[in-house]
Amino acid sequence: MMVWRRLGVLLGLLGLAAGGPAQAETRAALVIGINEYQNVPKLVKAVADAQAMAIELKSLGFEVTPLINPTRRGIYAALSAVTGKL
Repeated sequence: MMVWRRLGVLLGLLGLAAGGPAQAETRAALVIGINEYQNVPKLVKAVADAQAMAIELKSLGFEVTPLINPTRRGIYAALSAVTGKL
């Protein structure tokens, strides 16, 4: 559970670090919010936090790919798509 949250934060930070005023390339971010896990109690705020982060990153000029309660396959597909943009 915490691994995916940490992955989302890490990807967001990598996206922030990759883009700067002097760079003209695409600024892409993958934001993952998971409230529903198979083997643990449902979380309350992860999806709302991810949605808020996506809005903030969009306001900073990022092309955001938000994932809400994705499957493992969906996460891997999104990672592949976003890294292809970078």
